[in-house]
Amino acid sequence: MNRRNFLIGATATGVAAYTMYSNPLTAMGKLPTGARKTRILASPQYRDGSFKNDLQTPDIVPPHTYWSVAKAYTETVPNKEPAKPILVSSPNFSLPKQEADPILTWLGHSTYVLQWPGFNLVMDPVFHRCSPVSFAGPKPYEGMDSFSINALPEVIDVLILSHDHYDHLDYLTLAAIQPRVKHIVTSLGVGEHLEYWGFDPKIITELDWWENHQLGANGTITATPARHFSGRGFTRNQTLWASFVLERGDKRYFIGGDSGYGPHFKVIGDKFGPFDWAFLECGQYHPAWGLIHMMPAEVPMAAQDLQAERLVPVHWAKFTLALHPWTEPAELVLKAAKALNQPIYFPLPGASTALSSLDDNKWWDKA
Repeated sequence: MNRRNFLIGATATGVAAYTMYSNPLTAMGKLPTGARKTRILASPQYRDGSFKNDLQTPDIVPPHTYWSVAKAYTETVPNKEPAKPILVSSPNFSLPKQEADPILTWLGHSTYVLQWPGFNLVMDPVFHRCSPVSFAGPKPYEGMDSFSINALPEVIDVLILSHDHYDHLDYLTLAAIQPRVKHIVTSLGVGEHLEYWGFDPKIITELDWWENHQLGANGTITATPARHFSGRGFTRNQTLWASFVLERGDKRYFIGGDSGYGPHFKVIGDKFGPFDWAFLECGQYHPAWGLIHMMPAEVPMAAQDLQAERLVPVHWAKFTLALHPWTEPAELVLKAAKALNQPIYFPLPGASTALSSLDDNKWWDKA
């Protein structure tokens, strides 16, 4: 075989492999169209061609710039990733469940399962790289990479998808769990990705901020504001981002997506609080994007604005997306919570535990 034919063959093989195993165009999803786009255009959050936060929220906070952040990524950060595999537990979805005491299984980052008798709720499941391709992008830490769709219940009664970033909306995970999912609740516009990936539109409920959906005997879920942004390709903010309030009986759960700190937490707390539990992001932060992600000291402040009796920090310990040591989120948010007398709970990864049985004011340190 001459060199030209070899190069042509190698290129064709590479393209085929890239398409088969990475499928980036499919994984990137699809921008909203048709009736969904019409609904978006009518949203109070959609202005001048894109979704907007209530407050001005630049992705990069001056004096930081995209260039300064890019330069920071070239510098060494001690303890940026675990030096050894994280010790995890194995989920047990056959545990007896009490109506007033749901079972929590946290699988790292923002992926977790809440269970009541006959009702399984899954939040933002991601088990692959945070990327549209399989060979690049942040991958789960050793230990955390042991979790897969087998770490989820066989029946997912409600799947909540907060927004369409790759660390919250994972095409490969969703494709694998599709037969298990009975209903999806997500932010306005995200349903376009899901339909493009083959989900039945009849099981998809998209909510604008302050809209709610009845889950029958399983309560009411309401989409509430978050301070963030969206986008999987080159076009940003064509789908909405949100947090969610689950009202079930006399209990209230705040299911936070990604959000910078802001007055919306107090507004939500005044409207729906007090909350029994609040799940809030505490990791993958940097001063440069301090308006779209909370810094650790702000997390217990947000919990108190929400009037949350108990706080569970999520959005950490699975991927390296930012420039802080991997243990820093837990250490700093715990310190800040203690200073504010805010009860805080760190579930062991993979352990299926009744919320009332979580240990407070300490975290598992397996570093």
